[in-house]
Amino acid sequence: MEVNQEDRSAFDNNNDNIIEKLDIAILLNPDNASNYLDRGVAYYEKKQYDQALMDFNEAIRFDPDNAGAFIYRGIMYYEEGQYDQAITDYSESIRLDPDNANAYLCRAGAYNKIEQYDQAIKDYCEVIRLEPDEAIAYFGRGIVYSNKGQYDHAIMDFNEVIKLEPNLASTYGGIIERI
Repeated sequence: MEVNQEDRSAFDNNNDNIIEKLDIAILLNPDNASNYLDRGVAYYEKKQYDQALMDFNEAIRFDPDNAGAFIYRGIMYYEEGQYDQAITDYSESIRLDPDNANAYLCRAGAYNKIEQYDQAIKDYCEVIRLEPDEAIAYFGRGIVYSNKGQYDHAIMDFNEVIKLEPNLASTYGGIIERI
């Protein structure tokens, strides 16, 4: 048994209900990695990180080629401030799915946190190569350039963000003023 797409969309509204359904699905089919992954996401959203980690580990155990499971576990590590572990998981996700812009985006953020700015810029550039209209990649890269004191590059990236997402310009204004 697998939980259908309609039930999965209920994550935002009712994690407890979806966890109960996934508990049953896992009892009926304990080798289904996607059920562990989905339940892990629900636990993560509830900030029940221990349970989320156990489910992400199970998802990876049953499907070690599931790039998404590594991204989600990496996000959890990132939120917990465990940036090196997050980078390891994002890197594995990239190895499994080298065209997944989200994995590069996440890893770039983690590299920025540990001040490995050149690595962060490289990953943001890869996101932009894969998804040229991804404003958040330009924004993140602009932050990194600012952190490096490369303000001309930062301003160019922030200008690109404003061009791509003009309704968000006021959000970026404070950062641009700071540099």
